[in-house]
Amino acid sequence: MKRAILWAVVLFMAFSGGAAAESQEVVCAEGRFGCQVLQMVAMGCFDPINDYDSLETRVLSAALPLLCQIPQEDFAHYASEFGVEEETVRLDYYRAISHCLWADMQITEDTDMRRANVRRVLKLFLRPGDEPNGEEQVLIIRQSVNDDLIKTFSAEMDLPEEYVAYLLTNEDSTLD
Repeated sequence: MKRAILWAVVLFMAFSGGAAAESQEVVCAEGRFGCQVLQMVAMGCFDPINDYDSLETRVLSAALPLLCQIPQEDFAHYASEFGVEEETVRLDYYRAISHCLWADMQITEDTDMRRANVRRVLKLFLRPGDEPNGEEQVLIIRQSVNDDLIKTFSAEMDLPEEYVAYLLTNEDSTLD
């Protein structure tokens, strides 16, 4: 049921006037869910138009779990199906997760202190310009990033490890 509701939200985004540049059909010859969502990523369905639009923020937040459920094998399938480099697909996917994660952070508060601390760090990496000395803080934290930290953040936030590694180690991962 939860997956059906999330799918409805994502379809709303894909086919509402502002979310997609053009009204394109989202299909996969093999019926792969991940391939369909990756098509929506490529169409820009998860790119925010207005950070201050509460409906858009809620929709992007609701789409986050869908993006995080894409099976790894669907990336290669999508790349092969549409003739694009898998690295390009992944970078677009990471950007989509970043937008949805940012939206989720805007509307969701954590009462669990550990999770709240992880969110605070990830928020800093998403938009370092929002914090005094944000860039310097990111550089300092980046020096201590290791596999254990990536796994911990991933588990705490229910995010793919590959995405967390990208966000914490790649200089081009910010939304600024």
